[in-house]
Amino acid sequence: MDKAKHTPIAYSVLSPLTEGADQIASEAILTSSDSSLEAVLPLSQKEYYRHFKSADARLAFLKLLKQDLHP
Repeated sequence: MDKAKHTPIAYSVLSPLTEGADQIASEAILTSSDSSLEAVLPLSQKEYYRHFKSADARLAFLKLLKQDLHP
C-alpha cells in the first residue's frame, strides 16, 4: 500500500467543452498539476463557437481551447 501513496496521478479529460458541466469539469481537472485536456468538437471551431448562448460560455470555450494539448 505504501507504493499507492507515491504513485503519480495525471488527469486527462476529453471534452466537447459544451456550455455548463463540460466546461466546469474541464476547468476543475485542469487545476491539478500534470493534467491535460483534449477538446473533441462536433463541428469546426468557428461553427461550434456560434452555438454558445452566453458571452461567458464563449470566453470559457476559447480559454479552454488554449489549454488543449492536441489542437
